[in-house]
Amino acid sequence: MTPQKGQSNNHLIKIEGLDYKKFKLFGLSLIWRASVSSNRFFRDINLGSHENTVRNKLIQNEPGDEIEYPMVLSAIRMDNAPIIDLITEPETLSDDGFTYFRFFLGSFFWVFVISENASAFRLSDFYLKQDGTALIPKMAAEKMEFFLEFSKRILSRGEIKDHHKNE
Repeated sequence: MTPQKGQSNNHLIKIEGLDYKKFKLFGLSLIWRASVSSNRFFRDINLGSHENTVRNKLIQNEPGDEIEYPMVLSAIRMDNAPIIDLITEPETLSDDGFTYFRFFLGSFFWVFVISENASAFRLSDFYLKQDGTALIPKMAAEKMEFFLEFSKRILSRGEIKDHHKNE
């Protein structure tokens, strides 16, 4: 699954040579497992009527094309460095009639669009492509509303210290 080629600039990473089938099935297995899990961490993930379709794709080892249950990755950085050792609870969101799941795992923000045909979704330019290419936008965590809210929540629970108070 190691990519053969990659390019990067300040805003975007382009990866070529990914094994589309393996990577897409890996992504589908993440959301399916989250959906069937009874662990509270995954409580917001429910594939509903899509659960059996995704399960069958996994059993048949057939990921479908890039607009069937597409996935998007964004590289999240803080102070221009990757964020490591952070996994956030997956959450379900809706946008323009599309339902999608998002969570942070392994320095990336993962988005899974829960639709059998998501060609019109606003992030379609960034879907993992069947030819093994992926365009991965780079995003600064400090500018993302999601991370600002997440940081406030864990600060309020005393799970991390506010380093800015000591400045």
